[in-house]
Amino acid sequence: MVTLGDLKTTKVRATVGSSELTFRALSHFELQERDEAATYAMVQRRRDIEKPGTRANTIYYGGLETSSVEELQSNIFINAVRQYYRDSVRTIRAKIYPLPDNATDEEKSDVLQKREDEPARVRAEQNEYVKKASDELTERNKSLSREEILRMAKNLQLGEQINVAWVQAFQDYTLYACVYEDWECTKRVFESPEAVAQMPGEPDMGKKQLRDELLAVYFEKVDRVRESDLINFFSTVGSTESVPPSKPEDSAPKTSESVKSRKSRGGGRP
Repeated sequence: MVTLGDLKTTKVRATVGSSELTFRALSHFELQERDEAATYAMVQRRRDIEKPGTRANTIYYGGLETSSVEELQSNIFINAVRQYYRDSVRTIRAKIYPLPDNATDEEKSDVLQKREDEPARVRAEQNEYVKKASDELTERNKSLSREEILRMAKNLQLGEQINVAWVQAFQDYTLYACVYEDWECTKRVFESPEAVAQMPGEPDMGKKQLRDELLAVYFEKVDRVRESDLINFFSTVGSTESVPPSKPEDSAPKTSESVKSRKSRGGGRP
């Protein structure tokens, strides 16, 4: 939960695995470099997948070209639902319920109840958004030719993979820039963002678990307050509840158009 103390946190000491490490907030320059690195990775991934003869092209496009219509439909549905979920998180946000000036006890109770009910409302609307979009997609696909379905499957596959590349590079740069061995932040744990991707696990902790725990420390203890959180925080003074922080994944860029926008052409570029 976001508190006043979180607005001031720029550095913490935490034990991850067998190591005690320092995590510090990224500078403005590092934030810019992180976005550039993530965008570059996304562009490179797209080029690799779209270029005939590459390993990525064979993996992500080759199998689709020999798939049946039913298999293509299944692939489309899986990737589209992931995109719909990301879209719902970006577009359906919690409402702000500020306390009125000189609020009565009844008005305070009403506002606090709305705040308590808001997370459930958001989840319900997000689920409904995904279900409606998925149902519309299934119905539209019934009238498409195999060529149109194949093109849509490739576009969604591409969109999903370049989104993965963006998130991976975003996380790699974050850990490279924020994790240090000492409190003074003079000795980095990782020599480069590439070293993050290649880090080994520990005897009692696999590579993925170690990576997840490092990221958790940074995004839960250091960089957990975003613009939306600040708006909520300063708009809900007097609340008995803190405001849940937004997720770092929410900042990932859209990598594909909505399937609805492709209706007239049966496909489209992510």
